[in-house]
Amino acid sequence: FILFDKNYNIVACGLTERESGNYNIILFKINSHGQLQWIRELETQENEGVSGIAIDDENSIYIVGATFTDSNNWDYLIIKYDSLGNFCWQKTFGGTGYDYARSITIDEFNNVYITGVMDFSYFTNVGTYKLNKNGEVVWFRNHYENNSLANQGEKIIYDKRGNIFITGSVDFSISGSDILTIKYDTSGNFYWSKIYSTIDYNEWGKIIGIDSSGNVLVSGYNYNPATGEDWVLLKYDQNGRTLFQRRYGRPNTDDETKSIAIDENNNFYVTGFINSYFVINKFNTTGQTIWERMINGGYGNKIVYYHNYLYATGSNNDILTIKCDKNGNEIWRISGNVGFFSEGNDIIIRENEIYVIGTGNQDILIIKYQETSGLQEKKKIKEKLKFFDILGRKIKLKEKFKTLLSLLYRS
Repeated sequence: FILFDKNYNIVACGLTERESGNYNIILFKINSHGQLQWIRELETQENEGVSGIAIDDENSIYIVGATFTDSNNWDYLIIKYDSLGNFCWQKTFGGTGYDYARSITIDEFNNVYITGVMDFSYFTNVGTYKLNKNGEVVWFRNHYENNSLANQGEKIIYDKRGNIFITGSVDFSISGSDILTIKYDTSGNFYWSKIYSTIDYNEWGKIIGIDSSGNVLVSGYNYNPATGEDWVLLKYDQNGRTLFQRRYGRPNTDDETKSIAIDENNNFYVTGFINSYFVINKFNTTGQTIWERMINGGYGNKIVYYHNYLYATGSNNDILTIKCDKNGNEIWRISGNVGFFSEGNDIIIRENEIYVIGTGNQDILIIKYQETSGLQEKKKIKEKLKFFDILGRKIKLKEKFKTLLSLLYRS
């Protein structure tokens, strides 16, 4: 996970494996020149998991995930550090079994909202908390669909209209898992929940976004044992009315969405994979396909829309990063062979600087690229640059880039 703070420092978070075999949360901040400002590790005797990070207006950092407890269960975990890396507080919440915080969002008043799955003996519910910046619980909501066996929150988002939206899944056993979408306001008042279901299939909601009209976009996937997985794309208005719902993919293949981005006209873009191809698709406001771009092999993990361009990162056995315009024309792609399997997991853009965080050989890898003048004249460029990672291994690049930093953090 990677974010900019308000001063354009880079904050990244992940997991590190200890000699005991346990995984601990690791957090670090670097400046735009790649200089490490500080690094922090949550050192415990138990396993931790991390699901996301968020930064408030004071540049304080919040990490959400789960911790393994003495009673052999998992509990929600949320940790706060200040901008200098000083530990502020840590909170855990749990039911009676498996409790895992999956997602975090922050409003403009620096209130924090987290959601995930909470186990209450016989059933799992969508457990959502609002905390103030001091870590005090403002409210807790426990969502359970009648006659269901399992409910899970996967992603949460705040829409700056005073609303909180959650997507995830609900399992009624007979029909399998269905996509669940929930709306609250910031006071914790429940407005509606919507379920997308297809008979005898399983569906899961994975990604949620808000367009400029306040409509809610949900993406996930459907699984049919006979035909494989397909994308599921849903859109609701503020009142929960369904604007469209559709499935997308190829017959008898596994197809999943990983990330969505929305432009100023409320068109949206999806990356993920279709039949083991890295794909980027554009859809209009009614869910109709405008274009599809498929890249040989691999998968996309994250896509962002920035100043009329799309940037996506993922893997084709190496970290692969691609830039397209809104019409689907590829501007450039860059892939570095560093001698081991690697993937890009997240990407952020600042002006002409591109930051990618990923993994390589189970280490955390951050790469910063800078686009130079003439980059869009891709076909005319013959210059071949030499690029080395910090271990001295040569990476072949065929695009006109300045690679400003490549950092590999190894615990």
